[in-house]
Amino acid sequence: MSEFTAPAEDAQRSTYALGGPDPGPGLVPCPRCTEAVVDLDEHLAHCKEPDTEPESLADRLAAAHALIEENRQDRMKACLADIEAVLARHGMALHIEPARLTLVPKD
Repeated sequence: MSEFTAPAEDAQRSTYALGGPDPGPGLVPCPRCTEAVVDLDEHLAHCKEPDTEPESLADRLAAAHALIEENRQDRMKACLADIEAVLARHGMALHIEPARLTLVPKD
């Protein structure tokens, strides 16, 4: 017979995975995943359920497009503020008339 020995931390990790004792002093097992953490409340804020689906590509793209649109709106507001400051400095105002649509006969 051959004698097999495993390092203590490997043995502890395997007994923890099988529902054994706490993996180490000061560590708390996460109820969602198999990690042992120091601050469970902070870990649970970022830990996902193991059986949940990852965020879809469409959701990530929609979030990215929303950020880009928000940035564009902020830049437009800043540009308008700059234009209005220049106009005020020169004593001018910007008046924009709406487009006019006229129907005329083709003949």
